[in-house]
Amino acid sequence: MVVVPTWNEDRGFYYGEKPLFTLSGDQKDWGKVKSVLKELTKIKKEQQGLVGYVGFEGNFWFGFYPCLSLFKDRFKLTAFLKSKRKSKVAAFIRPAFVSNTGPQGYASMVAKAKEYIAAGDIYVINLARQISCQWEADPLSVFAFFLHEGKGLGGICYLDDAPQTLICASPELFLHINDKRMTSKPIKGTRPRNGDRVSNRKNLLDLIQSEKEKAELLMITDLVRNDFGKVCHYGTVKVSQLWRITAHPHLYHMHCTIEGILSSAYDMIDAFLSNFPGGSVTGTPKKRAIEIIKELEPNPRGQYSGAIGYFMPQRAAFTMAIRLVVIEKGVATFHVGSGITYDSDPYAEYEETEQKAIFIKSALENCLK
Repeated sequence: MVVVPTWNEDRGFYYGEKPLFTLSGDQKDWGKVKSVLKELTKIKKEQQGLVGYVGFEGNFWFGFYPCLSLFKDRFKLTAFLKSKRKSKVAAFIRPAFVSNTGPQGYASMVAKAKEYIAAGDIYVINLARQISCQWEADPLSVFAFFLHEGKGLGGICYLDDAPQTLICASPELFLHINDKRMTSKPIKGTRPRNGDRVSNRKNLLDLIQSEKEKAELLMITDLVRNDFGKVCHYGTVKVSQLWRITAHPHLYHMHCTIEGILSSAYDMIDAFLSNFPGGSVTGTPKKRAIEIIKELEPNPRGQYSGAIGYFMPQRAAFTMAIRLVVIEKGVATFHVGSGITYDSDPYAEYEETEQKAIFIKSALENCLK
């Protein structure tokens, strides 16, 4: 089963089961994806396409779904999925969450990243840590929790046809292409959000007035503009929104919107690869930031901070794979990260990752009750 957001104005979801065939590989194998998409473009049948993911390190998996169903209402999708869910577990055992690095270890990563920034290697970088727990319940229960509680989250996804089960509650659009029109909405800047109006107002104003967060988003905006410029018609790339604030469960975020027109010399896969991996989950300059991420982070990222979505004959849309739970062999794994600049406080950045983990931990705990 796969469920991915359309990322269209209707805010709907595509649903599919039992792919006709699958494609998998790494960075050198994109030719076979291009070949399939080229044939689909000739047929021009709506609501059929390739649905899957691309991991941060470049490994990908796509299934071909000849007839995807469209759910324009997430409540109807939730009702439909109830019949697919398994019975609840007999007893509630609170998950024991284990991080691959604690506050001191993460602070050391941040300190080393700041040394690279001071040396001029990079200007901003995203550093993540991995959290895991034993987890034996129905993955669809996590997906249902995300649908019900994730108000404002546009990138809620579910895939279990792939080798691992992926459940995503991302707020971020990595890339949307509709008839050559490209859009990306990178996120940078985070503050906590809870039920206290006074503290929420204080946190919101702090985010709006933060020069550090504005500078961080501006650097990533310039990076994405540059990535768009590699494949878009000259003069069509623009920033239509900058420093836009959105409210999500437990968090406020700041994002921008970049748009452009894909050149006729390139196809949708060229556009995807020119932008991948996303600037908000790497840093700038991107190539050096990726090298430092691989040096400092204890584990490969896998599907985290890659992309989940679809290629169709005339359009494509991919969610940035953050707030992502990966379930395999009775273990649930997720990552939380933070953007690091020269002004970053190492322990404050760790606390930001703690805030980002709240919603996912709540989902995993709630679904075992």
